[in-house]
Amino acid sequence: MVAPTSGSALRASRKAKFLSVSAVVGICLTGVLAMPSAAVADQADVTAKVLVLDDGSEMVAAIKDRLAKEGVATQVVTLSDANRPQLTAGFLGSTDATGSHGNFSGVVLAADTADGLSAQERAVLNSYEAAFGVREVSAYNWANPTVGLNYAENPGYTGKVDGMTATVTNAGRADAFGYLRGNVTLDDQDPAVDESYGYLATPLASDPNGGTFTPLVTAKIPGTTTAGSLIGQYDQGGRERLIITFASNEYQQHFKVLGHGIVNWLTRGISGSVNRNYMSVHIDDVFLADALWSIDGKCTIGDGCDPVAYPEDAPGSTVRMVPADVTTLTDWQKANGIKLDMIFNGHGEQEYIEDHEGATSDPLTTEFQAQARALRWLNHTWSHPFLGCQQTSNTPPWTCLTDDQGNTLWVPKDQVDSELSQNRAWAEAKGLPLNTHELVTGEHSGLKTLPQQPEDNPNLLAALTTQG
Repeated sequence: MVAPTSGSALRASRKAKFLSVSAVVGICLTGVLAMPSAAVADQADVTAKVLVLDDGSEMVAAIKDRLAKEGVATQVVTLSDANRPQLTAGFLGSTDATGSHGNFSGVVLAADTADGLSAQERAVLNSYEAAFGVREVSAYNWANPTVGLNYAENPGYTGKVDGMTATVTNAGRADAFGYLRGNVTLDDQDPAVDESYGYLATPLASDPNGGTFTPLVTAKIPGTTTAGSLIGQYDQGGRERLIITFASNEYQQHFKVLGHGIVNWLTRGISGSVNRNYMSVHIDDVFLADALWSIDGKCTIGDGCDPVAYPEDAPGSTVRMVPADVTTLTDWQKANGIKLDMIFNGHGEQEYIEDHEGATSDPLTTEFQAQARALRWLNHTWSHPFLGCQQTSNTPPWTCLTDDQGNTLWVPKDQVDSELSQNRAWAEAKGLPLNTHELVTGEHSGLKTLPQQPEDNPNLLAALTTQG
């Protein structure tokens, strides 16, 4: 039997080398894998794939969903399936002349009690995790000494955790939750409904099992100033487990915030994908006048209203930004630290000049020019036409026109080219900083629009290629 490698050596190796974990002298996997000779037991590799032991619970479903959203490869074993694979030596890993090979880099199961697994399967899984340094997420547990915590009554709390303030500890920020500044408010959408149930408890002062519990996310135990663990790492017997003591589902905002940290902890930050959060606010149709909603007619003037009762060209039927709005906009950006995206149509300047007798310039355009560098700009085509199929409104709301052979009639390439290039040229002439490789088409058109237009306008791709 080869002496076990220390967890720290294994972790360092796994971080340094993604799939092939070198510099591991030997691995002891009692009762699971037959070890090769010492001469060849000089390497172990672990496949970057997470084993999800799915019992149908909401917390496992939430973590499974988050793994999928972050592009982490998984193998899901449905525990209620009578034909599911058993957790055996051959299922978890193998050895050959080149060394030892682990099939999973992380494990997710419903709780530390491992309901749904036989005692033998649990023992095999424990050995595998310890030998390969594979982390385990226990998705929802009650607070008790078997997971390194005091009972929730000593001191602690059992009940709904809605609206509580969760705090990422220094240990959490130094590890998987470092993307968070500190506090996360747990959802409380309806005070009359219990949305999340949980246990708050403190780590054992002296663990009889020789383990160490490190809280990563905590909340104050009600009526005290003591922090109880919501998410913590329990190191025991050569294994590292993430012990979560409150329930969530994938739709709750606090889980969306904390879910990345759970995945990050499980995979040690090793991933073949990139996870980023964006907040992009598009201000649509800048420079164009917009139709107003008629309160009386309960319709948009010029788009659904009776044209006789609510004529499109009647005074007050449209609204357009004024120069003072630009200052308000840039002041708001400075105050809030958020930049807004101006999705613009240059034809709006021309329309203004045509509609105002004697005008030779547009005050709104002039003001935007003066503050152009404070804003982001996105080409939204020159005049905002629909760039998919040629439309007819004979069948409301519209259908695609076809030729005599039933072929779809598309907006031609030269029109798409013109809409892109004319707006770009106008922006350059006005000094608006623009990334010429970005585009938002009018009505987001050109791509398939179900059910009326089940395929892309081929002329759009051709024009995009021409325009770069």
